[in-house]
Amino acid sequence: MVWFIFLLGIFIFLALDLGVFNKTPHIISTKEASKWTAIFMSMSLAFSGVIYWLYLNNYVSNPDELKPTTAMIKYITGYLIELSLSVDNILLLQLFFIL
Repeated sequence: MVWFIFLLGIFIFLALDLGVFNKTPHIISTKEASKWTAIFMSMSLAFSGVIYWLYLNNYVSNPDELKPTTAMIKYITGYLIELSLSVDNILLLQLFFIL
């Protein structure tokens, strides 16, 4: 059930992003990019609360017997690592196109 809700949420957000918010192509300003970055980071941090709640109520299989706080910290750590790697990729692509 948890995976179904997760995938349903992904499809809803994808449909909103592609069908509602970005119907017409345009040049994205720094202000707009900052706004969307703040929205998506807020959503990811809110999702860490969902992870805490899932582990607290034993809605997920937990073979390692992780505490809810530990599971939440692992999620946030993984999110920050992926975020830093994506910024690294953007910098490498910029260097590639400049050279």
